[in-house]
Amino acid sequence: MKMDWIAASILALILFGTWGAIIKYATGKIDVVPLMLFNTLSSLIIIAGIFGWMWLSKNPAAISREGIYIALLAGVVAILAVIFEAVALKSGNISTIVPIISVGGLAISVAAGILFFNEALTARLVIGIVFSFAAIYLLAAA
Repeated sequence: MKMDWIAASILALILFGTWGAIIKYATGKIDVVPLMLFNTLSSLIIIAGIFGWMWLSKNPAAISREGIYIALLAGVVAILAVIFEAVALKSGNISTIVPIISVGGLAISVAAGILFFNEALTARLVIGIVFSFAAIYLLAAA
């Protein structure tokens, strides 16, 4: 049975929120670069376990050269984002930083969906983007 997108989204939301709190706490205990090293190593362990399970269950993963290049680019962007978020969390308030990053990421993702993936631009999306920028302004001014 496949997980639907709503359940997966809610789990991701909970996990990203928890991750932000853990990173904020960790920045008081360890410098950012070693923090990211151990963060990445733990990710590799989880992914290796998932690949092992896929291999044992004879459920092969689809892999292409272009997919690998795009995944590597996404990894570079992600680790840079995580490093900058950790740097921000080391000296700033989690209650301001995480919402700004999350809401800003939302606006960028919506724009990418419209520009690159032919998703429809609706009045509801426009209003949501306007409110997201208003939220960033209000949070940044706090």
